[in-house]
Amino acid sequence: MKKCKLTGVLLFIFCLNSLTLLAQEATDFSDDVEDVPTAPIDNWIPYMILLVIGFGYVMLNKKTIAAK
Repeated sequence: MKKCKLTGVLLFIFCLNSLTLLAQEATDFSDDVEDVPTAPIDNWIPYMILLVIGFGYVMLNKKTIAAK
């Protein structure tokens, strides 16, 4: 069961890490138009990853304490 939880947590972190690839702007845009600035979502992604990891640790720690 412990291996399953660890695999789930690692898979979740990997999925969150791959979200940063979607937030990058395209580099081969050939049109010459006036672009609107992108939303500042790139600034918040590392903080949200740390928040989710901390929240997951706290929740998993509560379950192990309650199981004892």
